[in-house]
Amino acid sequence: MRLLDAIGMVVESSCRFHREIRFPEVVTVGIRSAGPGNSSVPYEFALFVGDELAGEGRFVHVYADSRRPVAVPPTIAAAVRDRLGPATPQDEAVAAHAPRAFATVADLEAAKGEVIGVSAWHTIDQERVNQFAAATEDEQWIHVDPGRAASGPYGSTIAHGFLTLSLVSAMLWEAYVVEDVKVTINYGTEKVRFPAPLRVGGRVRGTVELIGVEHTPRGSRIRTRITVESDAGGKPVCVAETVVVVS
Repeated sequence: MRLLDAIGMVVESSCRFHREIRFPEVVTVGIRSAGPGNSSVPYEFALFVGDELAGEGRFVHVYADSRRPVAVPPTIAAAVRDRLGPATPQDEAVAAHAPRAFATVADLEAAKGEVIGVSAWHTIDQERVNQFAAATEDEQWIHVDPGRAASGPYGSTIAHGFLTLSLVSAMLWEAYVVEDVKVTINYGTEKVRFPAPLRVGGRVRGTVELIGVEHTPRGSRIRTRITVESDAGGKPVCVAETVVVVS
């Protein structure tokens, strides 16, 4: 007997591990959701070994009949809302996203090719977009006019791509730190792309991968690739290579 008229399908999933998990370690799983959408429910989860965050990820359920997406069943929507309780200490640990610490540049260099950190989530609301538009004199209606944008190509206002890019420096600080460094200088950004629009009201965070370290007489150049994702899922909203010089 079918209990629901719709079928729930996992259309997207991802997981990022911060350490190995070995048998017979006991794993505690925390799961939360921002709430149901029209036909989908996004979930975030975290894996803990004791009090240590071992991994985190997300998955998205989409509900459909035999041919097309349908509304999230009321019983599922109610269950998701009812189970969104107050934050636990483990929730706060995930939200804090303490930067990954490297004692020296040499320690960082040993992590070449690895994900070296993940930033906190940043909310992009209309006020922030309006302030960026005023500061840069880019006040196109798709950014600052919610009424007109509602009938536009994206169904709402979207953030400037360069607003998203401007958060990269903050995301890098949140993702990792080299403890013996005294001075950090932004040397440049390369290969910037905005694969998907960021709708106003969403949240973004950056995942930082170390491409490599180049040593020069004036300091070490740290080259990273940052992939900025939206909590709505789908393609990244920004991918960029960054270079900082540390000494």
